[in-house]
Amino acid sequence: MARHRVVGGKGTRWENKVEWKARLGPEAWAELGKWQKAHHWHPHQLRHNAGTYIRREFGLDVARVILGHSSMPSRKFMPSRTKPRSCR
Repeated sequence: MARHRVVGGKGTRWENKVEWKARLGPEAWAELGKWQKAHHWHPHQLRHNAGTYIRREFGLDVARVILGHSSMPSRKFMPSRTKPRSCR
């Protein structure tokens, strides 16, 4: 079970998810869930963002080499997010 660090008057201690949920209460827990859903990200998004930037600035061939794509067809799967889906 995951444990979360809590800093309090008596120093630092670890609490599990059940203790954390009880401390926050139902309203704050629901608010936290909404925030987490709105702010979800994955480290792969950093790679995608860098690939898009490199492709725009330096071209597809440079982006392919830097991202480690060995075959040409993989270049086709790097659409720009600035274009509407209908234009792709």
